[in-house]
This record gives sequence, structure tokens and C-alpha cells, in this order.
Amino acid sequence: MDLLDTLSDPEKRHAALVHFPIVLAMLLPIAITAAALRPRDKSLTGVALAIGALLVISGMVASSSGETLVENMATERMDGYEAYEEVYNAGVRQLVEDHEGAAERIYLMAVAPLVFFIAGVLIKKEPLAATLRGVAVALAFALAAWTAYAASLGGQLVYDHGVGIVDR
Repeated sequence: MDLLDTLSDPEKRHAALVHFPIVLAMLLPIAITAAALRPRDKSLTGVALAIGALLVISGMVASSSGETLVENMATERMDGYEAYEEVYNAGVRQLVEDHEGAAERIYLMAVAPLVFFIAGVLIKKEPLAATLRGVAVALAFALAAWTAYAASLGGQLVYDHGVGIVDR
């Protein structure tokens, strides 16, 4: 199997893409904390901003791939069933909705620590700047926790309920 096969299959594409924002969301608090502690270090600031920007972009891509996966599951015939609703019970379908909603918030929430961090770097009045950087650090850790929650919902769907896994 090659990369093109993986990217052309909705289940495999989502599984491959979803891990980028998860990893980046776990790295962001570390990067922002390091940069917040040394606000004049432009390389740390650049790394933190790059991780944040990549998180926003990869989160959007992963979210879009998840939406495509759910749409495909809702329309394709699976194991003789006519529709997604016939394959998965209401509880599993609600878990899909919960995961989708939580995952969509990741890239939106990723903007907040970046805004506070940028403001904390650009503003030169140190008590205010330090406070803004501290808020950015707290928001980045909150984002990491939220991402872990969203990822755990996805894990439940795959490993507990077999959602997105089609015997081939």
C-alpha cells in the first residue's frame, strides 16, 4: 500500500491525518511555555507560532477528513445494510456527533493561545505582557486537555465500536 492509496480511502486518510493536530496540541504548551519564559528569544517565539499555525491548519484538514468519512459512511452500503443508521445504534451515532463537535473546536480553540501569546510578545509593558503570556500558557494547556478528550472519543469509536473500520 502506498501513500496515494491511504489518502484516497476516507477511513485511512482520517486515521493518518488526525494524529498531526493531536501531536501538535501536545507540543504547543511546551513551546509556548518556553517562549513565554524567554520572550526576547525570537527562535523560541517562532517555534511556538509555527506549531500553533500548523495545529490550526492540520486541525482544519483532520476535521474535514472526519466529516468526509461520516458522509461516506452515511451513504455507502456497509455489510448489506442500506444506511449508516442501520449499522450503528443511536448511542454510537451520538458519540460520533460528540467526537465531531469536540474535534472541530480544536482548531478554533488553538487560535486563542496564539492571540494572547502574540499580544504578550508585542506589548512592551512587562506586567501586562507577562500576564498575557501566562494566559497563553494556560490556554495552551487547556487546549491539550481538550484535544486529549476529543481524541479519546475518537478512540472509543474505533476501538470500542468499530466505527470507520470496514472489512475489506
